[in-house]
Amino acid sequence: MSEKKALVLPYELLEPAELDLREKSLLAEAAQARRHSYAPYTKFRVGAAIRTRDGAVVSGWNVEDIVQSGLHAENSALGRLTVENRAAGLEMIAVVGGPEDKLSEEIVTPCGHCRQRLLEVLRPDDDPVIVMSGTRGRVLRAALRDLLPFAFYPAILAPEK
Repeated sequence: MSEKKALVLPYELLEPAELDLREKSLLAEAAQARRHSYAPYTKFRVGAAIRTRDGAVVSGWNVEDIVQSGLHAENSALGRLTVENRAAGLEMIAVVGGPEDKLSEEIVTPCGHCRQRLLEVLRPDDDPVIVMSGTRGRVLRAALRDLLPFAFYPAILAPEK
């Protein structure tokens, strides 16, 4: 017999003043990275920043191309991690985005592909928080692992012993 269930996504919707200093600084890094964005087609700029457990911060931004197969900000930031930073583990991720020509309170979250990639680089003991916002206004805070229910993890591919 089938059984219908509902998913619950735990998250917090916060005013910027409610964030701690580490969250504020990482959002500022993401906002700064957003300025480097190359978005001539959509005019939608996104910046991302990742803080690793060793304190390193790397950032990335979206880069569009005419066939719409560009690089997303989260993947850009992941590509800038060093082997040492990745080995230290991920502590926090920030994403800021919106139209280039106006302020927006619409919260920007990673797409499904970026959520999958972020999950794949986690160490088993990583449980990073992700803070997401538009170019102004409230901030959404959640655990990264909660953003992709029923995720496909690399361990699924490992043969059972």
